[in-house]
Amino acid sequence: MKLSSLCVQGGLDEWFPIVYKGKSAGQVHLRSQWFPTAKALAKKEALKEKTSEKNETDIVELSRAVLEQKLTSGLKQLLD
Repeated sequence: MKLSSLCVQGGLDEWFPIVYKGKSAGQVHLRSQWFPTAKALAKKEALKEKTSEKNETDIVELSRAVLEQKLTSGLKQLLD
């Protein structure tokens, strides 16, 4: 089991089955507490901001493209 699988927000409190030679051999209870470091939180926030900025940029570019298409269409109708 990878240690990172225990690093879930707030921790973990679960029973896991133990199997030996295809038969149940009991259970193990794992309890953990995990809190991200300030560095990890800062990295997560930076990624969130970057994603948000990219989404805003995409929306602006899409709006600009739609507006340009409508203007071009309107100009064609005026010229025809």
